[in-house]
Amino acid sequence: MKGYREVKVTLSGKRITCHPDPAVLYYKTGPDCLRFTFPGMAKDVASVVVRWKNGQRPLFSGMGSAPSSVGSHLPDIITRGNCQVNGRYSYAVELYDDQGTLVAEVDPDVDNRDEPP
Repeated sequence: MKGYREVKVTLSGKRITCHPDPAVLYYKTGPDCLRFTFPGMAKDVASVVVRWKNGQRPLFSGMGSAPSSVGSHLPDIITRGNCQVNGRYSYAVELYDDQGTLVAEVDPDVDNRDEPP
């Protein structure tokens, strides 16, 4: 692993924003993995799902969690094992309340490249 690109996930009303979008990764030089953080996330959001869209091959071989690096009640979601295939990868970030009801969803992208231009 060659470091993380932080993706800040914020919620305003029912609107989620991921910054940056697209997140750009460089698997030869880094950063080559993502760290999703949830600064200021509403307390009624109990869980987060990050999933790859359109049945495409996942960009990473694994995902896990780590203690929040931004003081959120939600843990950070971290990735491992970049697939090292250039391309644009679409994913969804879904936020759920403690009853399992979808609060909000957004569909950002990752641009995976070998090296910076």
